[in-house]
This record gives sequence, structure tokens and C-alpha cells, in this order.
Amino acid sequence: GIIVTHSPQGLVHAVDIKTGVLKWTRDLFRDFGSAKGFFGRCSSPLIMDKKVIFDVGGSTVGLVALSLQTGDMIWGSKVYGNDYASVSPIRVGALQLVTAFMREGLVVVDASNGREVYFDRFQSPINASVNAASPLVLENGIFLSSCYEVGSGYWNFTQPNGGSKIKLRPVWKGSDKMNCHYSTPVEYKNYLFGFHGRQERGTTLRCIKLSDSEVQWSTQYVANGHLIRVDEQILTLSEKGELSVFYASPDSFRPILQQQILGQGRAHFAYSNGKIIARDNRRLICLGLMTKIEKKNKVRTKVEIDRRTFFTRLGLAGSALALSGSNLGGAPFDSTKQRILEELEKLKHAYEQLDQEAIKAELEGLKEAYQSLDSRTKWTLRIVLALSGLDIFLSLE
Repeated sequence: GIIVTHSPQGLVHAVDIKTGVLKWTRDLFRDFGSAKGFFGRCSSPLIMDKKVIFDVGGSTVGLVALSLQTGDMIWGSKVYGNDYASVSPIRVGALQLVTAFMREGLVVVDASNGREVYFDRFQSPINASVNAASPLVLENGIFLSSCYEVGSGYWNFTQPNGGSKIKLRPVWKGSDKMNCHYSTPVEYKNYLFGFHGRQERGTTLRCIKLSDSEVQWSTQYVANGHLIRVDEQILTLSEKGELSVFYASPDSFRPILQQQILGQGRAHFAYSNGKIIARDNRRLICLGLMTKIEKKNKVRTKVEIDRRTFFTRLGLAGSALALSGSNLGGAPFDSTKQRILEELEKLKHAYEQLDQEAIKAELEGLKEAYQSLDSRTKWTLRIVLALSGLDIFLSLE
């Protein structure tokens, strides 16, 4: 197998998975005039049918397909401006297509030759803007979303009379339905779940109906981040490293749990075989989150994060703190220790009861107590609690 990377500088490297040997490299800026944009190049490579396809947005091509084995150019599409969304595959019958959220809007091309199949302008009037959420390809349609006065839209595709052509048409477009800044939403049973609004201005987690864009519910309980759906449950990882799990229900927001697993970061996380792999700005982790269950002779996956382990670690944290001596942090440590112990016990009880409001209140209480300490005492607390395997103060910095 081959791993392909695309750097912010526009450099592409293809590496053999087993040996780590570099097979080939390309410079998309030098070869195609790929624009730097506001933050460098960012879209992920799409590997399919022995090709690797990029959103280049260069002076000569918009999308480009290279040979996965050699890096040689196979085809280039019409010229479009590049952006930060990644290319997504579409298969309709025997037709293999790819779709991209380019600078100008929705583009669909034939994956075999790069010929344009469909284009619909869906562009911000603001120059300092980006399209970062990737096209969400559904059973019979494509969903796009962006901020910067773009909004969101849903396009239906059909294959009339089972022919060799595809027909696309816009079903709806809206400016205040689900405007995703950079996070791609997820779908379940014709409902969409995603973050609405600009990250720096505050977002809401929202559920909308796919057919007409009607908002079903909104909540600010979950902080802005990325989403992955696993069966009927949705995982989110916020920019502050908080993992949240909730049911993919259009009726109401139904949280399952929240847990701090990392510090600050914006990288997307991945799920595979019951584990998630995630990173922040300092470290990479792999967590086992799920168990396989057998139901009606089929193996399904269901989110079952072991809350008991978390309760145990909270208890160990409290014990470690209670047994620590005054020689660790002096008077400031001693005077605050009892308050921290009380807050930890309240937090443990709130998690046991899955009382979301209490969890939020106790975390705020813990944060207030923690931030009142001097830097030396803070580090003492973190060292003590790290011994229990629960560095809960990582999220309070």
C-alpha cells in the first residue's frame, strides 16, 4: 500500500506503507500554480481507482488526478480556485464521480477523465473567507455548508432511466440553517448534525431535517469541534480536547457523557475498530471506546465508554490528594486541598448521576478553585493527580 501526504506548502509525498521508502513526490505549486490561500494548502488527497485526486486550484487546473504508483498526471479539470474542503467520491450506478467545494462553489467531475458534470456557484461575497467543511455525500444528494454569508445547501442527484448520465438540482439553500465554519456535519436517517456559526463568535450544535432544512434543536452544551457518527451515536472532539457523546436523535439533544481527553487542538480525530486516534498540540493518543455486540446474528458497534473507570480515577485522584503532605506545596497547597477534594467528590457524584447541569457547575467550581492558586501549587496538583491517571486540570489552563 501507499500513504500520500499533502503539506501546506503544496508538497505531495507518496510513501510505501511497509518499507517507508519514498516512491515519488510532486510540488503542486511549481507544477500547477496551486495558490497558498490564507493558511497554506490544506485539502486531503482522495485515493481511488489507482489515482490520487487533489483540490489544486492552480492557474492551469482546478482538480488534478495523479497516478498513485508514479505521480504522473492522469487528468486535470477546468480551472477553479482552491479552498480548504477535501474532495469526496460519489458513485451512482456505474458512474464514478468526485465532488469538491471549490472557491466558486459546488463542482462535480467524472473521476475517469476530470470532465465537468455539474457546477453551481455557491460563493461568499467576502474575499477573506474559506470553504472548509467538505462535501457531505448522501444516498441521493450532496450537502455543502460554509460561513462568511454563504450558508448551506442540499443538491439532489438522480440517474434518469438508469442511463449513463447524472442529473443534479438544488433542493434548498439557506443562510441561517447550518453554517459550518470548518467542521463537516454527519447524517443519520435524513437528519444532519453539525456545528452552526463562526468558531470565534460562538457556535451551537444543531440538528436539521435534510429534506427542508428545518431546525429540530440547538444546544451550546457541546463546544465547537469535529464529529464522527458510529451507529446511532455521535462522537465529538472539541478544540479544548473534550470528548462528548450523544444520541443521533432529531427529537432532542440527548447527551451520554463528556470527558476531557486532550488539551487544545483543532485536528480531526479518527475512529477504527472500536478505537479513536486523536491529538492536540502536544501529543497523540489512542483510546478504546467501543465494544462489539451481537444482535440478530450481525456484529454491530455501539459506543460504551466505561464510566466506572472514570469514577475510579476520580476516587484515586481524591485519595492521592488527601494523602499528600504539606511539604509538597506549603501553606497555599494545604489551604486549598480541602476545597479541591470537595469539588472532586461533587464532580464524581454528578458524573455518576449523568447530571449534565451539575457536571458543568462542578467543573466551573473546580476551575475557580484551581485558577486561584499560584503556579507552583498548580503544578503540584497536576503532578499528584497525574499519578492517578486523571490529569483533570489539563483542561482548566
